[in-house]
Amino acid sequence: MFAFSGDIVPDPFMGSGTTSLAAKNIERNSVGYEINPEFIEIAKQKLNTRQPDFMGTEYEFLHDTVNGDVAAAIEQLPYQFKDPHKLDKKTDPRKLTFGSKIEKESEAEREEFAVLNQYS
Repeated sequence: MFAFSGDIVPDPFMGSGTTSLAAKNIERNSVGYEINPEFIEIAKQKLNTRQPDFMGTEYEFLHDTVNGDVAAAIEQLPYQFKDPHKLDKKTDPRKLTFGSKIEKESEAEREEFAVLNQYS
């Protein structure tokens, strides 16, 4: 992502506010969204919001509430993602192995290939 000085850097998953801190340090504005209220105090500490700085940085933390039935509102949207995959098997990611199973089980020598001609 690229932004000029004074531009707004969006952060849809704000978390502890690292992107907002980086934007502040390079003279960009930032707007962050976070649904976990536990991160707000961490972000305030990281951004040092209680102490004014030389540039006159202003911080505003808004709390948004949702009124009504969220599931019904989602059903009314013109676009909806429906995942066709049914994840019916439980997989332990610690037991996954990546790479070629052929190389692990084979005692044959590995075959190497090289590029003979290069065209430009």
